Amino acid sequence: QIATADIWAALGRGGSAAAAATTTTSNATAEKNERSRNCCRFEDADLITTFPDYRVPQILRHVRVMRYASELANSVDGKVELEEGGLDEVSIRAGTVVAVEGIVRKVKELILSNGDG
Repeated sequence: QIATADIWAALGRGGSAAAAATTTTSNATAEKNERSRNCCRFEDADLITTFPDYRVPQILRHVRVMRYASELANSVDGKVELEEGGLDEVSIRAGTVVAVEGIVRKVKELILSNGDG
């Protein structure tokens, strides 16, 4: 999450400083700089709610937002490494996104119902 935010801030926003810098460089360099900025221009950055790393599901499970099936819970609690890209890992990552989306939706509903939004 932090890395994505840093990349977006450094390359995705463009802005006048970046445009001014390209006027003093060669056309090829300016074109390369523009491509770099465009590849990181996240037009929908405000829609991103979470990246399903390992820490977010740990927290969601700890606060009982997420629950794992007994077999998966035993594996995780026993510190058994999950297969990269395996069903268990992908399920946890997908569940993380679904859970965070639900939290965001509920927070937005509360804000709107309180007249704060």
